[in-house]
Amino acid sequence: SYIRFDIIRRILTNFFDITVVPVMGITDIDDKIIMRSQGSSQFSDWNSLAKHFEQQFLAESKKLNILPPFLYCRVSDYIPTIISFISALIEKDYAYKAEDNSVYFDATKYADYGKLWKPDEPTSHAFKRSSWDFALWKASKP
Repeated sequence: SYIRFDIIRRILTNFFDITVVPVMGITDIDDKIIMRSQGSSQFSDWNSLAKHFEQQFLAESKKLNILPPFLYCRVSDYIPTIISFISALIEKDYAYKAEDNSVYFDATKYADYGKLWKPDEPTSHAFKRSSWDFALWKASKP
């Protein structure tokens, strides 16, 4: 998909003289990354594992002549902002903390949820109020 975005960016910039400010979101911390780093002798922690694969991805992108983004946004750089935003959603009753300490968005509180598309029937989850709710923050696993 980055090749597709690069082509669109070049067309908008070179043919239509539209300024494009590309931003790349990088998920550098999540359950899978943490678990993989814990089982690895090569990486000391989740951060070193994430940086390794980020560097590999960027090297491959460069080989493909994909223009770099203007800004890289790593999830780990925005944890305080994410926590603040989720707290605001909880205060406004758009999200709730479940029994497992994960936080879910309450899809029933947003009238237009699913308006543009009809998502497949989701599977049930023991801690969610509704099967349509989705995780905003997952509790750490023991």
